[in-house]
Amino acid sequence: MASKERGATWDDAETEAVITVWAEDAIQAMLEGAKHNHKVFQKISDEMKVRGYDRDLKQCREKIKKLRIQYKKVIDHNNKSGRGRKSWRFYDAMDEVLGHRASSRPPLLLESSTLNTAATKDDDATSDHEEQPENLNSTRDEMDDELSMNGSIARGRAN
Repeated sequence: MASKERGATWDDAETEAVITVWAEDAIQAMLEGAKHNHKVFQKISDEMKVRGYDRDLKQCREKIKKLRIQYKKVIDHNNKSGRGRKSWRFYDAMDEVLGHRASSRPPLLLESSTLNTAATKDDDATSDHEEQPENLNSTRDEMDDELSMNGSIARGRAN
């Protein structure tokens, strides 16, 4: 069991436990609707005690805050080009909780809207391309006629 004193180190099993408790749908629903989350973190602390870890609500809140910060740092690092991918032991667990939130990954949302715009342009280009053969032939005939006329005019001026 971990110490209750401030700043006590969390081992990996304890960190995984707090993420698991925090990730529960009921906890997430309470956090999303709460102006003040004191009761929610008390519930997380109580659940940690049931699992054999003695952490108060402030310790749980602080740990989750630090985990969120680290998760965001990894995402930000990995989204910058020219950098090697960074990994983190708790990334997958945190991504399960935060990965669906728009505020967690704004660059990806921006890219997806850009891709949607590009896809729409491609669809437009494809539909234009499908009609092109008929128009292409008539345009070529018109250009040939115009070149013939301009060619004779140009030759006439050159003389």
